[in-house]
Amino acid sequence: MPTPFDQLLKNLQAAQGDTAKLALVTFDFAVAGNPTLRAAAEMAAIPHWFDAKTLAALLPEQATQAENLVAQLAALPMIEPYHRAHGDPAWNVHEATRLALRDRLLANEPERFRQLSRRAAASYGSANPDAPDFALTCEHLYHQLAGQTDAGDVALDKVSGNWRADSRVERLQTLARLLEELLVSQPAPPLLPRGQGLSYMSIAAARENHQSTPATVALLKKAEVIFRELVASDPDNAARQRDLSVSYNGLGDLAVAQGQLDDAARAYADGLTIRKKLAASNPSNTQWQRDLSVSYVKLGSVAVAQRQFDVAARAYADGLTIHKKLAASDPGNSGRQRDLSISYERLGDVAVTQGQLDEAARAYGERLMIAKKLTAGDPSNTQWQRDLSISYERLGNVAVAQGQLKDAARAYGDGLKIRKKLTARDPGNTQWQRDLSISFFKISKLQAQQQQWPEALANAEASLKIDERLSQHDPSIATWQQDVKASRAWVEKLRQMGKGRKGSQGANPHE
Repeated sequence: MPTPFDQLLKNLQAAQGDTAKLALVTFDFAVAGNPTLRAAAEMAAIPHWFDAKTLAALLPEQATQAENLVAQLAALPMIEPYHRAHGDPAWNVHEATRLALRDRLLANEPERFRQLSRRAAASYGSANPDAPDFALTCEHLYHQLAGQTDAGDVALDKVSGNWRADSRVERLQTLARLLEELLVSQPAPPLLPRGQGLSYMSIAAARENHQSTPATVALLKKAEVIFRELVASDPDNAARQRDLSVSYNGLGDLAVAQGQLDDAARAYADGLTIRKKLAASNPSNTQWQRDLSVSYVKLGSVAVAQRQFDVAARAYADGLTIHKKLAASDPGNSGRQRDLSISYERLGDVAVTQGQLDEAARAYGERLMIAKKLTAGDPSNTQWQRDLSISYERLGNVAVAQGQLKDAARAYGDGLKIRKKLTARDPGNTQWQRDLSISFFKISKLQAQQQQWPEALANAEASLKIDERLSQHDPSIATWQQDVKASRAWVEKLRQMGKGRKGSQGANPHE
């Protein structure tokens, strides 16, 4: 009669170079004859890392023995120490073994797999997008989704959306790596359909700078197919309708990155159609109203790129109307106030392109008033400070175009003061450094126009110094290379012209 050892040898021969099978054979051999340790190790393979608390949550019947079990597990050859950024020491099952054990459990006992995943989710806290240790949030989401809970889908939508809005690239990329693992699980991804669609979208969003690669497009197309099917099965489900609209926006964003503006406009328009219906069905739903405004902004931005400025102005005006209502309904909501200020800025930008300088000045003036209020309410908020500096810069641009050079000098000067403070606060922030360079450059141009040659040269050199530093910091960023080339040319021209000679204004290289 074959012994368990004979069966292990047979399995080893059958593995024949298959990494997953070899991992399972090695595991089975290591825990042979110890069913308690086997069960503990299989449970430890559910999460990416474990400690006594996690093991107790997964095996409540062995909770009092959790510390002892962790010590026994740590002695196994496939168990490794796991470095955590926060908290006590932990361990993890070697990657190949962990994935093989998870897939075996999913294939043989799917309901047990889901139950354990839900327990693991509870042991890793909650889906808090602002948690300092965001790895815990990602781990919680991973197990919520694997447990096929509606709460997991809702939490992923909330957290991923929050991180996308705040450009939390590192967090999105950490989450994406876990979601990718779920999507390649065998024999099939342990996700509800909505969670699978949201996972595809989250991974696409995590691609830095929203790279328009075929793989990213394929992810969004997969999400679109899933959401279309979900909408078709339940046309009155508003959450599913919104998911589909978000997938359209993602496809539109990629089309813009590829320069396919007509395709982008169609995708955004499809999203807009859905959002109009949702907003009309429940005018008091502020999220749907804001979604609608986002669609108008995206369509407006495409229209600007297509030089359809009248179309852009109408789209931006529709978005502004919504932002006015949202801001008025909650005056203390700084996010809504900022949204409103950005709407004014976009309208001002379009007015400038149309030569409507008075209208542009009025729009930028509204933007400035809001930025001042936000900054006064929270002087330590660097985003508000930067917004205020941009408002001054826009007003300065219009004043220059109107020939109101003294007004332009005041506006540029006010923006410069803010940008100097910001860069002093965080010299490593390259965006703030470039902002400061732009201020120096614009002031230099203005001073040259007024034949203030020494001052113009000094500010041009200050701009060039920053541009040279940025271009050396990362030579791959084309914009910085263009900046330094144009700044260097302007400085050289000023030096050649000398004091008292008439300057040539030329175009602003930073714009």
